[in-house]
Amino acid sequence: MKKILIVSVDVTNFLKNHYLCPFIVIKRFVSFFLPKNYNNIKFLIFTFYFIIYTYTTIKFFNSHLKQFFSMTYFFTKWRFIAIFLNLFLGFSQATFAQQTTIFTTDCAAAIGSWTYTNGTAANAIQQTGYWLLEQNDVVVSSNINVSSYTSLTIEYKVGTFGTGANNVGTFEYSTNGGTTWSAPSNTQTPTSATLVAAFSPTQLALGTFNTTQFQLRFKHSGAAGKGLRIDDIFLKGTPPACTAPSAVTGETAAPASATAINGSFTANGATGYLVVQSTTGVLSSSPLDGTAYAVNATLGGGTVVASGAANTFSKTSLTACTQYWYHIF
Repeated sequence: MKKILIVSVDVTNFLKNHYLCPFIVIKRFVSFFLPKNYNNIKFLIFTFYFIIYTYTTIKFFNSHLKQFFSMTYFFTKWRFIAIFLNLFLGFSQATFAQQTTIFTTDCAAAIGSWTYTNGTAANAIQQTGYWLLEQNDVVVSSNINVSSYTSLTIEYKVGTFGTGANNVGTFEYSTNGGTTWSAPSNTQTPTSATLVAAFSPTQLALGTFNTTQFQLRFKHSGAAGKGLRIDDIFLKGTPPACTAPSAVTGETAAPASATAINGSFTANGATGYLVVQSTTGVLSSSPLDGTAYAVNATLGGGTVVASGAANTFSKTSLTACTQYWYHIF
């Protein structure tokens, strides 16, 4: 089984330093002989490069290709291949960190650890499918642990309720359990009963806070007139980068009987392992990131025999005198 290590690098500097990119020469040649406005030439040459890249990728990674991007190169046991897209004639690709939902609620029910304070209005804050904020109403969350996340964002929907003048809603946050509050530069003054995103774009950037006492607070301005409907709250952040564990070692397998086998391997610090049994040395496809596979599920022409934190596995009901392969992920 091939063991692949994925490493993020500055491909531009790497390839320039190691002279692996003949297209740099082409770029310099074209820049020297052509006028400054050569967009058509850029497009034709990029198209030619993309065709070569696509053919090479399919040929070498037919059984292992997942979602690989321009700033990644791969080492395998037998070969080194550099894949790049951003060097050619100034083309580049922006990348953004993947955010994770830290907390969310659809506001369909009150959260036991949150506080809901009615102001001067008689209507309850908890309504069917949303929260209603009227004069001096306040909703405050309990402590949320955001210490493992960076680049926090908040998003939710707002709409009006009742009659009269439109009113302002305010979102605030605390990093010390509610002792002090910060109000980002934002106000929401919905003009329709239709629930719409509170911010444009839909997320409001908050920042990075190393705290386990992060709190949210939603307030009505306190003026008479329309109330505010709040729905679909999402607090998101960028999780810490995942460090790929090293390949497992010490793989052993021994017959337990004529139709059963026991196997083990040395754990490498991963939180879980996937063992796939097949009758061939290469699976037709590899596991997909973010996908859970249950025991007995099919994968790449094989069958999952173990999924979890254990570094041992066993399989019964095998066919005698048959060679089996066990692929460990």
